[in-house]
Amino acid sequence: MYYTTYGYFDDILVKTENGWRFSHRAYTYLYLDYSPFSGEGFRV
Repeated sequence: MYYTTYGYFDDILVKTENGWRFSHRAYTYLYLDYSPFSGEGFRV
């Protein structure tokens, strides 16, 4: 299954002796599309 999504991450960071680390991460969807891909591509 493939899909297109747009959204943003809500992160909570904590400072440890070894630097900053994630303590929590959540993704909030703003847009979700299950439509089939067109099959078109582009050269990289």
